[in-house]
Amino acid sequence: MFEFATFMIITLVGMLTCPDPNALKPDRVDAILARLNETSKDLKTYQAKVVYINEQPILETKALRTGTLFFKGDGRSKMRVSFTTLKQDNEPVAPTREEYVFDGVDMTRINYDLKSVEIRQLSEPNHPLDAFELASRYWPIIGFAKVDELKKDFDVSLVSDTNTVVQLRLKSLPSSRYAQDYAFIDFWIDTGSYLPLRMSAQSPDDIISDFKLEDAVVNKKMNDDVFDIEVPENFGKNIIPLEK
Repeated sequence: MFEFATFMIITLVGMLTCPDPNALKPDRVDAILARLNETSKDLKTYQAKVVYINEQPILETKALRTGTLFFKGDGRSKMRVSFTTLKQDNEPVAPTREEYVFDGVDMTRINYDLKSVEIRQLSEPNHPLDAFELASRYWPIIGFAKVDELKKDFDVSLVSDTNTVVQLRLKSLPSSRYAQDYAFIDFWIDTGSYLPLRMSAQSPDDIISDFKLEDAVVNKKMNDDVFDIEVPENFGKNIIPLEK
């Protein structure tokens, strides 16, 4: 009887003194986001290979694009995403060229297959936004800008935490500006650079958008002419003003 009572006391003491691992997760999530926020603020230039998948299960279609992302954050930030290959469903990989440029005010999309240019104003000229923030309206690119505001839009939980990769799941809050586009985003962070590796989102109607970044080069010299793209004169142009 004495031995049983002693065992119960030890067990109860252990339960009181040893924290529940799940209870530590919110603090760990906050620490991850805080470090990611600091790393993103220090980002001056960034270049990486892009693998982008858009899958629509209802229509049974899948498009895989590859290309390169360029970002420069000194002064007014700029981003260019240059897609160079396209694989549609079971078709072979085909060369293509489609350029997206975000300059803090406008999104310029140049489609060389369709010979078209779209220039869409996304913010006021006297109030430019971060290029990554603008790009997040087109792809589930998060973790590079305004990391400290993620919890305003998402319920953030820890999925896995290893020596090389951290995975978070971000569920859109009902009031989130992303709620109509994404039900949730699975988000992987490289623990070496502490920058995003991959973002895989599912929309409320089950469309999957998977944006993967590979072979990143961080804070190396980048010339401004990377963002200057000459458009052939015979391309049709569509200019869309800022929505009021």
